Amino acid sequence: MCLTIHYKLRWTPPKLPPNEGSVLRFVEEARRRIVRARLGHVTELRFADGGAFNGRALAKVKYDPRDGSKPFDTYLEVTPDSGYLFTLDVGADCEPTTMGLCRYPERVRQLGRVWGVKLPGWRLDLFSKTQYASLHGWEHFRRCHLAVIAALEIWRGLGARVKISDEGGYWPRRSERTLRRELDQMNGAIAGLAGVLKDAADEDGGPPVQAPILAHPQFERLEANGVRKHGSKIAAVAAALARPASSA
Repeated sequence: MCLTIHYKLRWTPPKLPPNEGSVLRFVEEARRRIVRARLGHVTELRFADGGAFNGRALAKVKYDPRDGSKPFDTYLEVTPDSGYLFTLDVGADCEPTTMGLCRYPERVRQLGRVWGVKLPGWRLDLFSKTQYASLHGWEHFRRCHLAVIAALEIWRGLGARVKISDEGGYWPRRSERTLRRELDQMNGAIAGLAGVLKDAADEDGGPPVQAPILAHPQFERLEANGVRKHGSKIAAVAAALARPASSA
């Protein structure tokens, strides 16, 4: 529950099939252009090794329990065979944005089985949580959120296929009014929930609630707005979170 930009990067050269060299040159050029755009701090290029936020992908598969129960969809975390990545840090309390291209195996062994996975071509599916940049005010948040979008547009300008899903509503219409409204609503909902949980923990003498939203300079206003707009939902979530502790 955090305002996030989700993105998918895909690239196929216009003439020849991609190889390690062409992919490396393409990612290097994307990185150079993002550096020149001065959107934030850009790390050096690194090889994708499957570590945290380092190219791992989710592959949807049909899981058959083999015990007579009904098969269901699940996801496997797949480590890339190869790839090149860099990270863009656009500002304080905005999650750094990892960009690049990776290639994935056709089969993986997990859960005691070998699975065929469908992650073709050179790709990357990731996200960047921008919401808590708002701890430093609207202008800082706005700059960070738009910088992530601008970096993705650079990839598109180079010829990559880019799909952006913006929970803030800024993209694709570039509506800052919508972005500010969605930010206020999300901040309010989270502040309202954090306030309820904090009050409950204080009353019970439990461990203090820790949440980034508590540091927001306008927390009280956001909390009041959140309770006013989402009071019943906040109460339901708080009750669900408290239930395991009370029944233990």
